[in-house]
Amino acid sequence: MREPTLDWFESQTATGRRILAEIQSLPQFKASLYGRRVLEIGTGAGGVLIPFKESGAQVIGLDLDENFLEFGRSRGLDLRLGGVDSVQSVGSVDIVILKDVLEHLPNPSGALKDIRQILSDDGVLYVHVPGLQSLGSLGYLNDLLRYLQVAHLCHYTEESLVFLCEKEGLRVVQSNRLATVMCVRSKEDSVQMQSRPPDPKAAVDALHEIFRKRLISRLSNE
Repeated sequence: MREPTLDWFESQTATGRRILAEIQSLPQFKASLYGRRVLEIGTGAGGVLIPFKESGAQVIGLDLDENFLEFGRSRGLDLRLGGVDSVQSVGSVDIVILKDVLEHLPNPSGALKDIRQILSDDGVLYVHVPGLQSLGSLGYLNDLLRYLQVAHLCHYTEESLVFLCEKEGLRVVQSNRLATVMCVRSKEDSVQMQSRPPDPKAAVDALHEIFRKRLISRLSNE
């Protein structure tokens, strides 16, 4: 999308409501978000942040597209030009949202390290990527060629995403097959957690399932 539209912004806001509900399922956020600091990296026009702002949080968005940022600023959002390498300038935050961003980064480990440094003691990082186990429910229609685009630099399963987060000193408190995880900071004395790399079988099984569903769909249409 080259130009932000109102319909797209409203769809972002609907996504933000779902993310907010997931985060508020965590004990530290069950009460009020009033005064909490929320950062979204790769915010686009910032629609995801609207429900958090309405809940009383202080919201900040980072993105690299000034055109989209201006659209969100016109709606009263604090949106700034920058990416993961700009997070230190924001300072300590209670919630970081990283939706459909990590798969585009050439150094996801470094990004998670930088984010971990700005998380407050009871802060949470929300990550979502288009994982291989969820291509049937994210608009890809189990079509691997729709998913395998140049912009996707890294590919994840639930298991590999959990491993990556834990390797960088984040403790995963929730995860699912849609490749969504929520993490908190692990203790300072266990920054490098000793979790084992995931079995490649999870990724192989996901690819087999994609092929199987595509084959069934093709046969049913003949």
